[in-house]
Amino acid sequence: MSDTGWVCLQGSIVGTVENYSTVYTRSGGLFTSQHSACEAGIKTLGHDDFNVAHVVNGEVVWWGWMEEPHPIDDAAEAAEQFGWSVAEASAVSS
Repeated sequence: MSDTGWVCLQGSIVGTVENYSTVYTRSGGLFTSQHSACEAGIKTLGHDDFNVAHVVNGEVVWWGWMEEPHPIDDAAEAAEQFGWSVAEASAVSS
C-alpha cells in the first residue's frame, strides 16, 4: 500500500478482560501535517482520545497521541489492521 501522510486513528477495546484486542477506525483521510490530523480528529470525534500516525509509503514511521510520541512498536496492531508495516524502532527518531 502506498499511503503517505498523517492519519487519525481511534481505538476501541473489544473482548473480555482476559481476552481483548483493539480495533482501530480511521477518522478522515490522509493529512499533510500532524497538526491537521489532530485538528480533524478533534473536530470529527469531539475529543482527543485518539492516536496519530505518520505513514510513509505504507509504513508507520511515527506513532503517538496528539503531538506526544509513543513507542513505534505500539503501532503494530493498528498497522496490521490497515495493511501497513511498522518502521524498526532503531530507524525512528522521536
